[in-house]
This record gives sequence, C-alpha cells and structure tokens, in this order.
Amino acid sequence: MKAIVDAKTLTAAISQVEKLIPKSSIPVLGGMPVSFSHGVCSLTGADPTTWLTAKLPAQGDDFSFVFPNPKAVLNACRY
Repeated sequence: MKAIVDAKTLTAAISQVEKLIPKSSIPVLGGMPVSFSHGVCSLTGADPTTWLTAKLPAQGDDFSFVFPNPKAVLNACRY
C-alpha cells in the first residue's frame, strides 16, 4: 500500500471533515474513513444529520483505512 497526496491539501481536508465528526464515547463513531481509489483520496465524516466527503487528487495503490482519532492526526500534521 502506497499513495501520494499533497500534505497541505490533505491537512486542510482532514481539518474540514474532522469538524463534522461528533465527540463520542464509542471509538468507532469518532473515526474518519479514508479511501484511495482510481487516483482520488476520499475522506468522509458524518454526524446524525450531515454527511461530508472531501476528495483530493492522489497517486498510488487502491486501499482504505480509518483514522480512529482525526484530532490526533491533525496535531501530528502540525509538526
């Protein structure tokens, strides 16, 4: 699994989608699904009334995963 995206664009997209994800005591509900497919990186977030997907250009393999704690990912991106 290998993919390439612009770091600044990815950080902005994570920040945008992360704002929508509600705080939850159930960890799986606080995650952010990330998918790389056919040259597009999709980040998805949802709350009970809204669904948001940010799409970015990407290169590399097709695969998916979940950021279990998007706020921690944003903090790491600052460094």
